[in-house]
Amino acid sequence: MNGKTANVTETSVSNELYFSGVEQLLAEGKSVRIKAKGRSMEPFIRDGRDEIVLSAGIQARKGCIILARTGEGIVLHRVINIEGNAVTLMGDGNLYKTESCLREDIIAVVTRIVREGKDIDPECFMERFKARIWMVARPLRRPLLKTWRIFCR
Repeated sequence: MNGKTANVTETSVSNELYFSGVEQLLAEGKSVRIKAKGRSMEPFIRDGRDEIVLSAGIQARKGCIILARTGEGIVLHRVINIEGNAVTLMGDGNLYKTESCLREDIIAVVTRIVREGKDIDPECFMERFKARIWMVARPLRRPLLKTWRIFCR
């Protein structure tokens, strides 16, 4: 750069604007890879380290991770129940809080988690097994998450 410092301008974009771009790419039939942000999906998806690959047109089912519009805004959480058109979601890092949406509010399904350059299939047997165990362990999440955040951060 010839010894000169480049002028870098940082711009912040609202979630609404950001996700409208993501939705546009998904509508064009493309998969979208984004950096994970937030702690609601820990320990399975880690803030700032993991990336997720989203794909549209995939039928959501219990146990899968989806990007959806809820009363809370756009969230990336796991489907814990589907009854007719009603979908109940919960972040893996949440202790009790759930969100609800309708099937038509589902924007995309997570088809891959990218961690340290390696692809993880969230629908493979082992990942689904770990997610089921994690749901059963809900009463123990608080101490488990606290321990995990101390030793695994």
